[in-house]
Amino acid sequence: MPENFFKFIILEFPLELVTRFLVFFVPATLIYLTTTKWLKNYFAARKIQKKGFLQSKVKHDIIWSAVNRFILTFVTIGIAWAVAGNYSLIYTDINKFGGIWYLVFSLVLVFLIHDTYFYFFHRMMHTRLLMKHVHRLHHNSTDPTPFTGYAFHPWETVIEFAFLPLIISIIPLHPIVFAIWQFGGILLFSMYAHLGFEIMPKWWVTNPVTKYFNTPTNHNMHHAKFNYNYGLYFNFWDRIFKTHHVDYEKTFLEVLKPIEVAVQTSEER
Repeated sequence: MPENFFKFIILEFPLELVTRFLVFFVPATLIYLTTTKWLKNYFAARKIQKKGFLQSKVKHDIIWSAVNRFILTFVTIGIAWAVAGNYSLIYTDINKFGGIWYLVFSLVLVFLIHDTYFYFFHRMMHTRLLMKHVHRLHHNSTDPTPFTGYAFHPWETVIEFAFLPLIISIIPLHPIVFAIWQFGGILLFSMYAHLGFEIMPKWWVTNPVTKYFNTPTNHNMHHAKFNYNYGLYFNFWDRIFKTHHVDYEKTFLEVLKPIEVAVQTSEER
């Protein structure tokens, strides 16, 4: 490996490590405090599993998320080094490859490919051997919180995030697309999926388009029941391979039912 790679690591590591921790723990902490403390009364009716979060499991997830933010620092530095050395297909000229149209196309494409990779990778993690020795750490929290999003066994982190250097080696991506996908998709969506509260409207699971987009209830059921709802952003692979939990829509509506009753009572007054 080129000698300047190690110099790159030494120079970039401290700043990248701090950034990695801040971009995860600041929003995760704010979301957790908002839903469980500051706006507790508002979110109480939206709690997917009505029991309270176990603090021991929250601490477990914080510790392992910290471990994995450290590991992912090396992944990010490696990607930065590859981009700086022109070893990737990251491009900066927005007019290249058809301009704004390719920009939009590549954004949709990377989400679809990542969702596909995640579904089959996730199914693999649920095989007996990997579940017992690797993936069970993530399932320590059967009622997840935003901190659960990165609470993985290190081996799972390495395999899952190997997708990042792979994708920039096969598909041209503009930094704008890469940033939206990384921050809005991977980072914030992991907190959204593990939120523990349902924030989407009642019509979400019946609309012919939005029903294919996952919700906190969808992934919460995966943590509670294990062998269903493997998808990341979407649930069409679950529907195709019949791993979509048959009671998902029913559970989603039951979670929101107290809100509907409260609204009706208020209107009657």
